[in-house]
Amino acid sequence: MDVRVKKVGRVEKLENEKWVQQSDGLKRRLLIRTDNFMLAAYKLVPGTKGKWHSHEKEEQVICVQSGTLLMRWRDQTEEKSVEVKAGEAVYIPPNVAHKPEVTGTGECITFDIHAPPPTSNYQISNPTSIAV
Repeated sequence: MDVRVKKVGRVEKLENEKWVQQSDGLKRRLLIRTDNFMLAAYKLVPGTKGKWHSHEKEEQVICVQSGTLLMRWRDQTEEKSVEVKAGEAVYIPPNVAHKPEVTGTGECITFDIHAPPPTSNYQISNPTSIAV
């Protein structure tokens, strides 16, 4: 079995890696993808507001590395929100509508885990394969 490993240093070292523009104010850098999960880094500029969306099968954990993120979510009856600061994380179960928003004055950098990974065809740039 092959295991893909991408050595991740400090976020500042990712500056030379390939960041992909996802939408206005949002860039993504895919770090690891397996059959079971995906880990990606995201950069969001101040004022970025995501769109309402949900993931049918994915659990998602968003770990904020820097900046402040306001995560909104809603269920059948009401909308709720929580502020997530650097060093904190938020868990989003499958089928929960959610919407991120950068509320601080600086860039927000997150590490997001999706399990299982999205069904989209994400590519990993320069993975290192190690036989286990």
